[in-house]
Amino acid sequence: MSFSSLEIGIGVVARDSAGACVWWKSIRKKWLPEPEMVEALAAREAVFLAWRFGWRRIVVEGDCANLHIKLISHQPDCSTIGAVIRDIKCLASEVDLCSFLLVRRAANMVDHCLARTSTGSGLEGPCFPTMLAGHLFSDFDY
Repeated sequence: MSFSSLEIGIGVVARDSAGACVWWKSIRKKWLPEPEMVEALAAREAVFLAWRFGWRRIVVEGDCANLHIKLISHQPDCSTIGAVIRDIKCLASEVDLCSFLLVRRAANMVDHCLARTSTGSGLEGPCFPTMLAGHLFSDFDY
């Protein structure tokens, strides 16, 4: 799938403690934000999924160091993504435990693959798409 210059893709994979996919979501948005905003929107989507399904203990992994610093900071964020950071923290406060973990990009490839294959209407489900299944456990190699 090709994107226009005014579209971004967001991919989120929720896994259980053994690493198996329990839910995934892929969406495309018509907007050209800065890369840090794309990562923040993906993190918000991940925390929203946890809230939506009632998951009480979650770990949100991402490969954007600047975003990670903002998510673990106790200081208000006045940057262009500050409102999204506040949304994430508000949603995270609704679960018992939410940890934000910085991972290498190579350990986050399944989310990036989902983002690249996203559709306008968005897709989601409990069974990971067959065409991307090979990427699901490749994250553990790093």
